Amino acid sequence: MFTIKPYKSPLCSLVALSLLLLNFVLIAVFDPATPALADEPNISTPARFAGFDTENTPDPDTNGGRLVLNRLRPGPKPTGLHNLTLAGTNVTVYVPTGLNSMQSVQPLIVLHGMGGNGQTFCQSLLGFAQQNHLLLIAPTFNYDPDYRNPVVVTKEDGVLTARLNQMAYQLGGSMHLRLKQRFLLYGFSRGSQLAHRYALLYPTTTMAVVAIAAGSYTLPLITFNNAPLNFAYGVSDLQNYAPTAFDKIAFNRIPFWVGVGADDTDATAVPREWDAYEGNNRLVRAQAFFNVLKQQNMNVHLAIFPHTGHEVTTTMNDAASTFFKSVLAQP
Repeated sequence: MFTIKPYKSPLCSLVALSLLLLNFVLIAVFDPATPALADEPNISTPARFAGFDTENTPDPDTNGGRLVLNRLRPGPKPTGLHNLTLAGTNVTVYVPTGLNSMQSVQPLIVLHGMGGNGQTFCQSLLGFAQQNHLLLIAPTFNYDPDYRNPVVVTKEDGVLTARLNQMAYQLGGSMHLRLKQRFLLYGFSRGSQLAHRYALLYPTTTMAVVAIAAGSYTLPLITFNNAPLNFAYGVSDLQNYAPTAFDKIAFNRIPFWVGVGADDTDATAVPREWDAYEGNNRLVRAQAFFNVLKQQNMNVHLAIFPHTGHEVTTTMNDAASTFFKSVLAQP
Protein backbone atom coordinates (compact mmCIF):
# COMPACT_ATOMS: atom_id res chain seq x y z
CA MET A 1 0.00 0.00 0.00
CA PHE A 2 1.24 3.42 -0.80
CA THR A 3 0.14 7.08 -0.47
CA ILE A 4 -0.08 9.61 -3.28
CA LYS A 5 1.23 12.97 -2.12
CA PRO A 6 -0.15 16.07 -3.79
CA TYR A 7 2.11 17.90 -6.11
CA LYS A 8 2.70 21.32 -4.56
CA SER A 9 3.43 23.34 -7.64
CA PRO A 10 2.44 27.05 -7.19
CA LEU A 11 0.95 27.04 -10.68
CA CYS A 12 -1.26 24.05 -9.91
CA SER A 13 -2.44 25.65 -6.69
CA LEU A 14 -3.38 28.85 -8.54
CA VAL A 15 -5.32 26.87 -11.17
CA ALA A 16 -7.18 24.91 -8.50
CA LEU A 17 -8.14 28.08 -6.64
CA SER A 18 -9.38 29.71 -9.86
CA LEU A 19 -11.55 26.69 -10.66
CA LEU A 20 -13.00 26.75 -7.18
CA LEU A 21 -13.93 30.44 -7.45
CA LEU A 22 -15.45 29.87 -10.89
CA ASN A 23 -17.59 27.09 -9.45
CA PHE A 24 -18.97 29.40 -6.78
CA VAL A 25 -19.81 32.05 -9.40
CA LEU A 26 -21.66 29.53 -11.59
CA ILE A 27 -23.68 28.29 -8.64
CA ALA A 28 -24.66 31.83 -7.65
CA VAL A 29 -25.80 32.68 -11.21
CA PHE A 30 -27.62 29.49 -12.18
CA ASP A 31 -28.76 28.00 -8.89
CA PRO A 32 -32.60 28.41 -8.82
CA ALA A 33 -32.46 28.91 -5.08
CA THR A 34 -30.44 32.13 -5.50
CA PRO A 35 -32.69 35.24 -5.71
CA ALA A 36 -32.47 37.05 -9.03
CA LEU A 37 -31.56 40.72 -9.20
CA ALA A 38 -34.72 42.74 -9.82
CA ASP A 39 -34.70 45.70 -12.17
CA GLU A 40 -36.63 47.78 -9.63
CA PRO A 41 -35.67 50.79 -7.54
CA ASN A 42 -34.96 50.40 -3.86
CA ILE A 43 -37.99 52.33 -2.69
CA SER A 44 -36.99 52.19 0.95
CA THR A 45 -34.20 54.71 0.29
CA PRO A 46 -34.24 58.13 -1.37
CA ALA A 47 -35.02 57.89 -5.08
CA ARG A 48 -32.23 58.64 -7.54
CA PHE A 49 -33.79 60.03 -10.76
CA ALA A 50 -33.49 56.52 -12.22
CA GLY A 51 -35.96 57.09 -15.06
CA PHE A 52 -34.85 60.49 -16.30
CA ASP A 53 -32.36 61.63 -18.87
CA THR A 54 -30.65 63.71 -16.19
CA GLU A 55 -28.16 65.25 -18.60
CA ASN A 56 -30.91 66.78 -20.70
CA THR A 57 -33.77 67.21 -18.22
CA PRO A 58 -33.48 70.36 -16.10
CA ASP A 59 -33.96 70.22 -12.36
CA PRO A 60 -37.45 71.54 -11.47
CA ASP A 61 -35.95 74.25 -9.24
CA THR A 62 -34.15 75.84 -12.20
CA ASN A 63 -36.74 75.24 -14.89
CA GLY A 64 -38.99 78.24 -14.48
CA GLY A 65 -41.51 76.30 -12.42
CA ARG A 66 -42.24 73.86 -15.26
CA LEU A 67 -41.66 70.19 -14.52
CA VAL A 68 -40.27 67.94 -17.24
CA LEU A 69 -41.62 64.50 -16.33
CA ASN A 70 -41.89 62.61 -19.60
CA ARG A 71 -38.35 61.56 -20.55
CA LEU A 72 -38.62 58.05 -19.17
CA ARG A 73 -37.19 54.66 -20.07
CA PRO A 74 -39.38 51.53 -19.91
CA GLY A 75 -39.30 49.66 -16.65
CA PRO A 76 -41.37 47.88 -14.02
CA LYS A 77 -44.37 49.61 -12.51
CA PRO A 78 -44.56 48.64 -8.82
CA THR A 79 -48.29 49.14 -8.16
CA GLY A 80 -50.15 49.47 -4.88
CA LEU A 81 -49.16 51.31 -1.69
CA HIS A 82 -45.54 52.22 -0.95
CA ASN A 83 -43.80 54.14 1.79
CA LEU A 84 -40.91 56.03 0.23
CA THR A 85 -38.36 58.70 1.04
CA LEU A 86 -38.51 61.49 -1.55
CA ALA A 87 -36.76 64.85 -1.29
CA GLY A 88 -35.81 63.93 2.28
CA THR A 89 -39.46 63.43 3.25
CA ASN A 90 -41.49 60.35 4.17
CA VAL A 91 -44.15 59.91 1.50
CA THR A 92 -47.00 57.42 1.11
CA VAL A 93 -47.64 56.66 -2.56
CA TYR A 94 -50.40 54.72 -4.28
CA VAL A 95 -49.61 53.59 -7.84
CA PRO A 96 -52.64 52.46 -9.88
CA THR A 97 -52.63 49.11 -11.65
CA GLY A 98 -52.57 48.53 -15.38
CA LEU A 99 -50.08 51.25 -16.37
CA ASN A 100 -47.95 50.65 -19.45
CA SER A 101 -44.64 52.28 -20.28
CA MET A 102 -46.24 54.91 -22.54
CA GLN A 103 -49.24 55.80 -20.37
CA SER A 104 -49.30 59.05 -18.39
CA VAL A 105 -50.73 58.98 -14.88
CA GLN A 106 -52.50 61.85 -13.13
CA PRO A 107 -50.93 62.84 -9.78
CA LEU A 108 -53.12 63.68 -6.77
CA ILE A 109 -51.18 65.35 -3.94
CA VAL A 110 -52.82 64.98 -0.51
CA LEU A 111 -51.67 67.30 2.30
CA HIS A 112 -52.46 66.70 5.98
CA GLY A 113 -52.89 69.29 8.74
CA MET A 114 -50.89 70.07 11.88
CA GLY A 115 -49.93 66.95 13.83
CA GLY A 116 -51.11 64.61 11.08
CA ASN A 117 -49.28 62.32 8.69
CA GLY A 118 -49.67 61.41 5.07
CA GLN A 119 -50.09 57.67 5.55
CA THR A 120 -53.13 58.04 7.79
CA PHE A 121 -54.65 61.11 6.20
CA CYS A 122 -54.73 59.70 2.66
CA GLN A 123 -56.73 56.59 3.59
CA SER A 124 -60.10 58.24 2.96
CA LEU A 125 -59.02 59.11 -0.61
CA LEU A 126 -57.53 55.76 -1.60
CA GLY A 127 -60.81 54.48 -3.00
CA PHE A 128 -61.18 57.60 -5.14
CA ALA A 129 -57.60 57.23 -6.42
CA GLN A 130 -58.18 53.55 -7.24
CA GLN A 131 -61.46 54.17 -9.07
CA ASN A 132 -59.98 56.98 -11.15
CA HIS A 133 -56.48 55.50 -11.73
CA LEU A 134 -54.71 58.36 -9.97
CA LEU A 135 -51.18 58.42 -8.60
CA LEU A 136 -51.72 59.45 -4.97
CA ILE A 137 -48.82 61.25 -3.27
CA ALA A 138 -49.21 61.92 0.47
CA PRO A 139 -46.12 63.38 2.17
CA THR A 140 -45.67 63.66 5.93
CA PHE A 141 -44.46 67.13 6.82
CA ASN A 142 -43.22 68.12 10.25
CA TYR A 143 -44.71 71.59 10.08
CA ASP A 144 -43.14 74.25 12.24
CA PRO A 145 -45.23 74.41 15.45
CA ASP A 146 -45.14 78.22 15.23
CA TYR A 147 -47.67 78.02 12.42
CA ARG A 148 -49.36 81.29 13.40
CA ASN A 149 -46.21 83.32 12.80
CA PRO A 150 -46.45 84.97 9.35
CA VAL A 151 -42.66 85.01 8.97
CA VAL A 152 -42.47 81.27 9.65
CA VAL A 153 -45.39 80.44 7.33
CA THR A 154 -43.99 82.58 4.52
CA LYS A 155 -40.60 80.89 4.61
CA GLU A 156 -41.90 77.36 5.21
CA ASP A 157 -44.50 77.36 2.44
CA GLY A 158 -41.95 78.64 -0.05
CA VAL A 159 -39.73 75.68 0.85
CA LEU A 160 -42.44 73.01 1.03
CA THR A 161 -44.10 73.92 -2.27
CA ALA A 162 -40.74 73.55 -4.03
CA ARG A 163 -40.25 70.22 -2.26
CA LEU A 164 -43.51 68.92 -3.75
CA ASN A 165 -41.99 69.47 -7.19
CA GLN A 166 -38.84 67.60 -6.15
CA MET A 167 -40.94 64.68 -4.87
CA ALA A 168 -42.80 64.33 -8.16
CA TYR A 169 -39.54 64.54 -10.11
CA GLN A 170 -37.89 61.84 -8.01
CA LEU A 171 -40.97 59.62 -7.90
CA GLY A 172 -41.37 59.57 -11.67
CA GLY A 173 -37.75 58.59 -12.09
CA SER A 174 -37.50 55.97 -9.34
CA MET A 175 -40.64 54.10 -10.41
CA HIS A 176 -40.36 54.65 -14.17
CA LEU A 177 -43.66 56.54 -14.21
CA ARG A 178 -44.79 59.06 -16.79
CA LEU A 179 -46.50 61.81 -14.78
CA LYS A 180 -48.94 64.28 -16.26
CA GLN A 181 -47.68 67.83 -16.08
CA ARG A 182 -50.35 69.29 -13.77
CA PHE A 183 -51.34 68.16 -10.28
CA LEU A 184 -54.58 67.80 -8.41
CA LEU A 185 -54.06 69.16 -4.88
CA TYR A 186 -56.13 68.32 -1.81
CA GLY A 187 -55.36 69.90 1.56
CA PHE A 188 -56.91 70.23 5.00
CA SER A 189 -56.14 72.98 7.55
CA ARG A 190 -52.35 73.56 7.41
CA GLY A 191 -52.28 71.36 4.33
CA SER A 192 -54.99 73.51 2.78
CA GLN A 193 -52.75 76.53 3.22
CA LEU A 194 -49.95 74.68 1.43
CA ALA A 195 -52.21 73.43 -1.37
CA HIS A 196 -53.60 76.79 -2.42
CA ARG A 197 -50.19 78.48 -2.05
CA TYR A 198 -48.68 75.87 -4.35
CA ALA A 199 -51.24 76.94 -6.95
CA LEU A 200 -50.20 80.58 -6.52
CA LEU A 201 -46.48 79.83 -6.79
CA TYR A 202 -46.73 77.15 -9.51
CA PRO A 203 -49.96 77.76 -11.44
CA THR A 204 -48.75 76.10 -14.65
CA THR A 205 -48.32 72.76 -12.85
CA THR A 206 -51.66 72.95 -10.99
CA MET A 207 -54.77 71.31 -12.45
CA ALA A 208 -57.26 71.92 -9.61
CA VAL A 209 -57.31 72.57 -5.85
CA VAL A 210 -59.47 71.36 -2.99
CA ALA A 211 -58.82 73.63 0.02
CA ILE A 212 -60.60 72.63 3.24
CA ALA A 213 -60.62 74.85 6.33
CA ALA A 214 -57.36 76.73 5.91
CA GLY A 215 -56.30 78.84 8.87
CA SER A 216 -55.16 81.62 6.54
CA TYR A 217 -55.29 82.31 2.82
CA THR A 218 -52.94 84.09 0.48
CA LEU A 219 -55.09 86.35 -1.66
CA PRO A 220 -54.20 86.60 -5.37
CA LEU A 221 -53.89 90.37 -5.02
CA ILE A 222 -50.88 92.58 -5.62
CA THR A 223 -52.29 95.48 -3.59
CA PHE A 224 -54.82 95.92 -0.81
CA ASN A 225 -56.21 99.39 -0.05
CA ASN A 226 -53.61 100.82 -2.45
CA ALA A 227 -50.67 99.28 -0.53
CA PRO A 228 -48.49 96.35 -1.71
CA LEU A 229 -49.70 93.01 -0.34
CA ASN A 230 -46.66 90.81 0.23
CA PHE A 231 -46.57 87.03 0.51
CA ALA A 232 -48.05 85.23 2.45
CA TYR A 233 -50.92 87.76 2.59
CA GLY A 234 -50.81 88.53 -1.14
CA VAL A 235 -48.61 88.12 -4.20
CA SER A 236 -46.85 91.44 -4.79
CA ASP A 237 -43.40 89.95 -4.10
CA LEU A 238 -44.12 86.37 -5.17
CA GLN A 239 -40.98 86.27 -7.33
CA ASN A 240 -38.98 86.03 -4.08
CA TYR A 241 -40.52 82.62 -3.37
CA ALA A 242 -41.39 81.25 -6.82
CA PRO A 243 -39.47 80.93 -10.11
CA THR A 244 -41.35 83.90 -11.57
CA ALA A 245 -43.59 86.78 -10.57
CA PHE A 246 -47.29 86.04 -10.07
CA ASP A 247 -48.81 84.59 -13.25
CA LYS A 248 -52.36 85.89 -13.00
CA ILE A 249 -53.49 84.42 -16.32
CA ALA A 250 -52.33 80.90 -15.45
CA PHE A 251 -53.69 81.09 -11.90
CA ASN A 252 -57.13 82.30 -13.01
CA ARG A 253 -57.53 79.15 -15.12
CA ILE A 254 -57.32 76.85 -12.06
CA PRO A 255 -60.63 75.48 -10.71
CA PHE A 256 -60.98 75.73 -6.91
CA TRP A 257 -63.25 73.98 -4.41
CA VAL A 258 -63.22 75.64 -0.98
CA GLY A 259 -64.82 73.75 1.90
CA VAL A 260 -65.36 74.65 5.56
CA GLY A 261 -67.54 73.68 8.50
CA ALA A 262 -70.29 76.10 9.50
CA ASP A 263 -69.15 75.74 13.12
CA ASP A 264 -65.45 76.30 12.36
CA THR A 265 -65.57 79.76 13.94
CA ASP A 266 -63.03 79.68 16.78
CA ALA A 267 -61.18 82.98 16.46
CA THR A 268 -58.48 81.83 18.88
CA ALA A 269 -57.45 79.02 16.52
CA VAL A 270 -56.12 81.28 13.75
CA PRO A 271 -53.44 84.00 13.62
CA ARG A 272 -54.58 87.57 14.05
CA GLU A 273 -52.29 89.05 11.37
CA TRP A 274 -54.71 88.05 8.58
CA ASP A 275 -57.80 89.59 10.24
CA ALA A 276 -57.67 92.84 8.31
CA TYR A 277 -57.62 91.03 4.96
CA GLU A 278 -60.02 88.11 5.40
CA GLY A 279 -61.73 88.06 8.81
CA ASN A 280 -61.05 86.43 12.16
CA ASN A 281 -61.99 82.73 11.81
CA ARG A 282 -61.84 79.90 9.30
CA LEU A 283 -65.44 80.24 8.14
CA VAL A 284 -65.27 83.93 7.23
CA ARG A 285 -61.77 83.52 5.79
CA ALA A 286 -62.96 80.78 3.44
CA GLN A 287 -65.78 83.08 2.35
CA ALA A 288 -63.36 85.97 1.82
CA PHE A 289 -61.01 83.83 -0.30
CA PHE A 290 -63.96 82.59 -2.35
CA ASN A 291 -65.20 86.13 -2.92
CA VAL A 292 -61.81 87.34 -4.18
CA LEU A 293 -61.55 84.42 -6.61
CA LYS A 294 -65.14 84.95 -7.74
CA GLN A 295 -64.46 88.64 -8.38
CA GLN A 296 -61.69 87.54 -10.75
CA ASN A 297 -64.20 85.38 -12.68
CA MET A 298 -62.50 82.16 -11.64
CA ASN A 299 -64.10 78.72 -11.57
CA VAL A 300 -64.52 78.48 -7.79
CA HIS A 301 -67.01 76.63 -5.56
CA LEU A 302 -67.67 77.28 -1.88
CA ALA A 303 -69.21 74.54 0.27
CA ILE A 304 -70.23 75.30 3.88
CA PHE A 305 -71.16 72.19 5.83
CA PRO A 306 -73.74 72.57 8.61
CA HIS A 307 -73.11 71.16 12.10
CA THR A 308 -69.43 70.69 11.22
CA GLY A 309 -66.41 72.04 13.06
CA HIS A 310 -62.73 71.86 12.20
CA GLU A 311 -62.69 68.42 10.60
CA VAL A 312 -62.93 66.47 7.38
CA THR A 313 -66.12 64.46 7.08
CA THR A 314 -67.25 61.79 4.63
CA THR A 315 -69.71 64.30 3.19
CA MET A 316 -66.85 66.74 2.55
CA ASN A 317 -64.76 64.08 0.84
CA ASP A 318 -67.68 63.00 -1.34
CA ALA A 319 -68.28 66.58 -2.47
CA ALA A 320 -64.58 67.16 -3.11
CA SER A 321 -64.34 63.91 -5.08
CA THR A 322 -67.29 64.97 -7.24
CA PHE A 323 -65.49 68.24 -7.95
CA PHE A 324 -62.28 66.43 -8.95
CA LYS A 325 -64.26 64.08 -11.21
CA SER A 326 -65.77 67.05 -13.02
CA VAL A 327 -62.28 68.47 -13.55
CA LEU A 328 -60.92 65.15 -14.83
CA ALA A 329 -63.83 64.87 -17.25
CA GLN A 330 -62.82 68.10 -18.98
CA PRO A 331 -61.13 67.58 -22.38
